[in-house]
Amino acid sequence: MAHDHVIAEGDHIVRLAYGQGMRDPMLIWADAANEALRAKRADPGVLAVGDTVHVPDGPVWVFDDLHTGQEHTVVVDLAVGRLRVRLRHPSDAARAGKPASVLVDGEEKLLATESDGLLEIEIGPFTREVAVSIDGRDYVLEVARLAPPDTLDGVRARLANLGYAPGPLTGKADDYLLRSAVEEFQHDHGSGVDGIPGPKTQQLLAEAHGA
Repeated sequence: MAHDHVIAEGDHIVRLAYGQGMRDPMLIWADAANEALRAKRADPGVLAVGDTVHVPDGPVWVFDDLHTGQEHTVVVDLAVGRLRVRLRHPSDAARAGKPASVLVDGEEKLLATESDGLLEIEIGPFTREVAVSIDGRDYVLEVARLAPPDTLDGVRARLANLGYAPGPLTGKADDYLLRSAVEEFQHDHGSGVDGIPGPKTQQLLAEAHGA
């Protein structure tokens, strides 16, 4: 049934599509009722807590040749999520062709990074975190927890993921550690250094981070 959904922490479009029996989560994003949200959020994979998403009706599934009094198995392909993360060394060199052990919903998968360090992991609609072991180090990746780049939480998270040290979230743009990290990032990316995470810096962060 069509409805408006208010995004909570951990929610994402794939999960909403799965709940409606949809194969393609972009059917939700492209719905006319979400035009204002599309104008506000550049990436459907990065929504903010409190955003309202209109979820249209899902498809009507019709199965032929099913007989009463018998047991049937029906397989339906629904939306599948993919977590894409690019792993790099502190020197900025890509971790290319590295074997990785990935734990998703209790199931271990053996994968390998691509030439640019990209690791693509298929996840379930209710996966909350993914554990990755690579090069003798362990990482825990939280699913759908990244805030948009135009929020302080989103700025801080991207800075931290890129190797800067913005400190814990305080909700204040003038926080010393956050300001220092912004200045360092601005310097490294050839931007005017003022320590303020304004629109230009937010755009640079989104480009450098990848989302």
